Amino acid sequence: MQVYKAPLKDYKFLIKDFLNSSTTDLILNNSDIDQSDLEMILDEAAKFCEEELLPINQSSDSEGCIFNKGKVATPKGFIKAYKNFVENGWQGISVEKKYGGQNLPYFVNMFLDEMISSANMSFGLYPGLTSNAIDAIEKSASNEIKDLYLPKLSTGEWTGTMNLTEPQCGTDLGLIKTMASPQANGSYKITGTKIFITCGEHDLSENIIHLVLAKTPNSPEGIKGISMFVVPKIIPDEEGNLGEKNSLECSLIEKKMGINASPTCVMHYNEAKGWLVGDLHKGMKAMFIMMNGARLMVGVQGLGMSEVSYQSALYYAHERLQGRSLSGSKNPELAADPIIVHSDVRKNLLKMKALNEGIRGLISFTALQVDVAKVESDKYKRQRA
Repeated sequence: MQVYKAPLKDYKFLIKDFLNSSTTDLILNNSDIDQSDLEMILDEAAKFCEEELLPINQSSDSEGCIFNKGKVATPKGFIKAYKNFVENGWQGISVEKKYGGQNLPYFVNMFLDEMISSANMSFGLYPGLTSNAIDAIEKSASNEIKDLYLPKLSTGEWTGTMNLTEPQCGTDLGLIKTMASPQANGSYKITGTKIFITCGEHDLSENIIHLVLAKTPNSPEGIKGISMFVVPKIIPDEEGNLGEKNSLECSLIEKKMGINASPTCVMHYNEAKGWLVGDLHKGMKAMFIMMNGARLMVGVQGLGMSEVSYQSALYYAHERLQGRSLSGSKNPELAADPIIVHSDVRKNLLKMKALNEGIRGLISFTALQVDVAKVESDKYKRQRA
């Protein structure tokens, strides 16, 4: 049996009693919401995760994604769940309003990410990578690229990926071979192969926007010659209307031990059309914006898994019968007492709970610093955050 209830009491405690109240008030005021609005948002997020994502978690992992001739079909229930996710505006909760987002605090987004990770981590990878792509484009791209891509990414109509690794190189990105050849119209032709691309192909969104690291002809050696390019699966016109399919494809999806409802793809780019993000040869700077967001997300995923593990263990400890309490039988009508009566079991459960609460406090404080750096008027406080 799957067990999960969002730790709303913990979230509300952190906001009201743990985080600096004057700072959270400043951030909430910047977002045009108050404490009651925030509690309502968290309640609705919990409802979505518990009622829509959790019920399809186990079945979707068992079913996995299905690959067929370059296309990836997500498990039963994912299309409906993602449609509801998009329609309720969850993708863009922390994105600026001018791009279609709600401009809510980043720490709210972290709470949402934890709930999604606990309820269905595979599902969370689709919007999670999109959020990181939004961040990289917003902070690095030209206004033309931001105006074209961010509104659709912010609503979740389009999803995003990051393409770093290649068959011959992993963390040593200076060895990448993917090439970007400049064209007369300002675009580039992207040619190369990327591996381990999370959500590189799927059927949840009408378009997938790939952020691809590549080198240009005669670029400097190593990572100093890397640039970032936005490469859409389907090329939009200036108004965002979808046009022709780009020259890229998914050749296979990896077989994995877990998170099977999220496809890990091998992507081939065969003179695909792409556009430079930021400055030439400054791709690592832009990509690390995305990577920093991904690192925070991975920490939240770990917490999400730990929380649902604790809740499952607690449920099991109340159900599993073994032995009798040292202080006397607690359930004499049963053949044995549930193991929750044993002191060592309780000790370990309390340890799990305490660690989760401590990590949640650390993550919420870290997320708050992202908000402070964004809205604080005091230069020193911004830099310190």
